[in-house]
Order: sequence, then structure tokens, then C-alpha cells
Amino acid sequence: MVPLPIPRGGGARLADALVSLIRAHGGTCETGVDVVAALAMAGALFLGEYLAGAIIAVIALLTVLSHLGIDTAPLIARLRSQGTTVALPRIEGSEVVPVVATPGAAMTETSFGAMEPAEGSVLGVAELDLVVVPGVAFDRSCDRMGYGAGYYDRLLGMRRDGVAAIAVAFSIQIVDLVPTGAIDRRIDGVVTELEVIRCR
Repeated sequence: MVPLPIPRGGGARLADALVSLIRAHGGTCETGVDVVAALAMAGALFLGEYLAGAIIAVIALLTVLSHLGIDTAPLIARLRSQGTTVALPRIEGSEVVPVVATPGAAMTETSFGAMEPAEGSVLGVAELDLVVVPGVAFDRSCDRMGYGAGYYDRLLGMRRDGVAAIAVAFSIQIVDLVPTGAIDRRIDGVVTELEVIRCR
């Protein structure tokens, strides 16, 4: 796969372009790597380093992946098996709320296709030890393009000092430069099926 160009119109149009590219390649990159398995494995290793001694993480399902029937379930299962408390994101008004849901708990589909917990214990953002964010494009400075609503930029602004934020993405989502604005938050690392980009 080739790096995804950023079209005019920002995150929403880029997400549509990304879905089309991934579907066209059948969920695999040109090296023949199983993207889903590689993301789960690399993500588990990267998160494991950040979560040494940690209790709580928030795992964000990447919207474009949920459109394709791909999710982060293997990664979530791995973390839970290691004793990590996993909080899933739920949109309430203009904010992302971390919710600790038990395995098998009811999930509901959002208007843009992602799944979120219908029930569970709500946490404060300051309780999180790690944040895993979605996005449609990232660069090697770990700047991130979201979907345009600013949900995760606001959440990242409420973290405790020192709490890392990373993304799990496809390699075609890595671009030369992500345009940023005043409210955009840089993250600490990106895991793809081919590499780990570290900015911390």
C-alpha cells in the first residue's frame, strides 16, 4: 500500500479514502502481512511496555476498522488477561467518556459506525494510565488527524501529566505531514503492521 494523501476536506474525506484503499487491498499490505494479526501483536507489545505496573487503559476502536469488520478485540483480551483494567470510549454530548465494561457487555453502534459500551462503570479521564486514540492520519512527529469533532483532543487535554497517548493504525495512514491547529494534540507513538513510531 502507498501512503495515503491528505485530500481537501480533512478527516472525514480522508476516512472515506482510507476505507476504500483498505477494502481494495483485502485487509493486507503489499508485503503479504496479515494486517489484523500484526496490529494486535505489535499493539500488545507496545502497550505492555507502557502498562508495566499500570491499572487502567482506554482502548479506542478505530472507526474505519469497525466499518471493515476489524476491531481491537484480541488486544483488549490480551490486556485483560494480564490484569489490566480496560475502559472503552463512549461519546456523551461533546465528550469521550471512559467506561469499564465487562467482557460480553452490551454494545451499541454510533451514528458513524463505531461500537461503544451501553453499560459499565464510568471513569474520570484523570484515572487513566494510558490512552489509545483513533485517527485517520499520523506523521512521524506523532501529529494526528482525527475526524474533525475534537473529541480526543479534548480528552487528551484532561490527562494526568506523564500519561502516554498512542495510536494503532495501518501503515498507509502514515503521511509526510499532518496539518495541525491550535487545539490539536500530539501523541506519543503509533503502532502499524510494519513498524512502531516512538515520539517519547
